[in-house]
Amino acid sequence: MSPSSGVFWKDGRKARDACLQYLKDVPNKCAQEGYYTGLSRYLNEELKCHIFSIWGIGGAPPPDAEPPSENPYEALLGFGNDLETAVWLTAGAIVSEKFILTSAHGNTKTSGDLPLKYAALGVKNRKGDKKDWQIHTVKKIYEHPQFNNRYNDIALIELQEPITFNNDVLPACLPEPAEEFDITNAKFSSWKDKTADVNSFLDTSIIVNVEELAAAECDAKITSLDGHILASYNKLLPEKVKDESQLCYGNKDSCLNIVGGPLAVTTQYSRCMNTVVGVNAFGDSCGPAVFTKVEHYTPWIESIVWP
Repeated sequence: MSPSSGVFWKDGRKARDACLQYLKDVPNKCAQEGYYTGLSRYLNEELKCHIFSIWGIGGAPPPDAEPPSENPYEALLGFGNDLETAVWLTAGAIVSEKFILTSAHGNTKTSGDLPLKYAALGVKNRKGDKKDWQIHTVKKIYEHPQFNNRYNDIALIELQEPITFNNDVLPACLPEPAEEFDITNAKFSSWKDKTADVNSFLDTSIIVNVEELAAAECDAKITSLDGHILASYNKLLPEKVKDESQLCYGNKDSCLNIVGGPLAVTTQYSRCMNTVVGVNAFGDSCGPAVFTKVEHYTPWIESIVWP
């Protein structure tokens, strides 16, 4: 049940059912803002059946409460043999208590060939005290079996221990292929500093609002960029952007992308929950960014996360 969208029923689709369960159980944005809903029923003697109605309470958060996080689903991924020297280079999205969704090519984006070993959740400041982070050790990485260049560029990271959900650490929903909802406008969070070197990072993340671009428009914009970016595009995406399995978004700030970073909307079931619709596959420069279209891979994700 959602304060903004009404009642939803589970129907056996694994990712959808998990999302609805999270909507009920975790301290989502609406609950943090002081909104609560429920069902009541009464027996209609004339019709000989129960009539259900929705009740809602729209309050306000406590005076000292912090505003809800805009990206509680985001994970920073760390490379290194030990926590003290790990470098945090790529990102992903929490999709369950044990799994993080990211790009496949991000697993090899290392510093000095260091292994991807850690996932940090609830990070508000990269230079802050790591005691404030929820840090997990990577157990296994599942790359899509057809991953090639930046096509089918999607992977799942299984963690050693379950995630503890709280106000700053929450799962994102997965898009359902059979359901239509607006993804024209989306958001992604990034730690990249567009005013400095491409490998420079900010201390705190930035939320960037972006608009969807058609594949042809995306291709035209990317091919108009400088030679280095165009050469990378032609090498990594030789068949251009594929509508069925990729998305393209952009605006003047889209250079803030981070490898594997999640693209999210709040229009699938409820504004209370985020849905990750893409993971960053291409777009380190200031220009359009290409994302792996999560909806296309929801069945593959379900087969691993909820077998």
